[in-house]
Amino acid sequence: MATEDEPDLLKIFWDHFFKAETGTYEKSTWLDLFLAEFLIRINCGADPKELIKFCPVSGVVTLVGCELLCGLHRVTSSVSHLATPLPMPTLDTPAPLDTPPTETPGNNS
Repeated sequence: MATEDEPDLLKIFWDHFFKAETGTYEKSTWLDLFLAEFLIRINCGADPKELIKFCPVSGVVTLVGCELLCGLHRVTSSVSHLATPLPMPTLDTPAPLDTPPTETPGNNS
């Protein structure tokens, strides 16, 4: 916890997070630091509303939510670029087999 003479780490992390460009590694890093410090203090028994009294609770929720959704979009977009859909089978093309046929034991003809 910060004393009167030293700045509050939570506020410092929040300020850097707030000023960083959306969707960047820098913003994600500041968010990680903010959330980690926030959770540590909550686990120690601090009141969440008192921890973020430097700004409206709705502002924190909105900005954190937007950043998390941006990260989720970034991940799903990169996955969709890597995974190309299989072509649709046509009536002229036989469907591929899921597994290759195997020989049964004792039937080597």
